[in-house]
Amino acid sequence: MALAWPRLWLLLPDTATAAIRDATTRYRAATEVTAWGMLYLLLGAFWWPSVLVGLVAVAIGQVRGRSSGAVLADLVEAAVDIHQRPLAETLGIELPHGRITPDEGARINDILNKRG
Repeated sequence: MALAWPRLWLLLPDTATAAIRDATTRYRAATEVTAWGMLYLLLGAFWWPSVLVGLVAVAIGQVRGRSSGAVLADLVEAAVDIHQRPLAETLGIELPHGRITPDEGARINDILNKRG
């Protein structure tokens, strides 16, 4: 998918890209809360009340991160599942089974891999 994702992204409709962007924003926000929590925990070495704030922030960030990460993963997987045919068609690969099999996946990788 590392080679195919940028091409697939260009084929996705605006509704799909907006949903993925929104999920990415939520995931990033959760990681930022966790990072701030970690910084507050470090500050706890000098000012003990910041440990409490840090623990709460890390806990909130972790819960939000798991939740938003799962949503993001589901959306990316759904985008690949639903839009694999247009990607294959755009690259001139026929899908006799209606989806990308390992053989078609290898052919797509061969087309997209410019190094080989």
